[in-house]
Amino acid sequence: MKISIFTAMNCQGGDGDYWQYAWREALECYNAFADEVIIIDGKDDWPYEWHWSELPKHIQKGYERCTGDIAIKMDIDYLIHEKDLYALRKELETMIQMNFKLGCVKKFTVLNKNKGYQKANLPIIVNMRYKDEIAWGINDERKTDWCFPILKADKPHIPNRH
Repeated sequence: MKISIFTAMNCQGGDGDYWQYAWREALECYNAFADEVIIIDGKDDWPYEWHWSELPKHIQKGYERCTGDIAIKMDIDYLIHEKDLYALRKELETMIQMNFKLGCVKKFTVLNKNKGYQKANLPIIVNMRYKDEIAWGINDERKTDWCFPILKADKPHIPNRH
């Protein structure tokens, strides 16, 4: 099973350091787990004046470049704990065997070394057998960084870009 991870980061103004992301650590994590890491840095086409409707365009671009059996959308500030790598790989294998289209992970927010909480269940995993049936998006005016997989059959206005 080949695993692709794709991410986007706004590099207007330089690189991830400008925005104070832990992007280096995130990319190290992704490279340790995945067979392929796709980074859309937006340097060429990310507008200087930010609008949330831009995010799905860049996420979709990363998704379309994935060549793995599984694609995982990771925000540039997401990490996978090293203790979870083996269990996650096993879950992904099960997802492929059971022919699921999408998979979720639990998102935890760490406040400090002694305190954190579960924030959400995120649908960020796609079985790439269904690549052409799924696109990434949000409501254009919704002010959030969450970008979710959408079944194209439910949203016929989403173009198939292949």
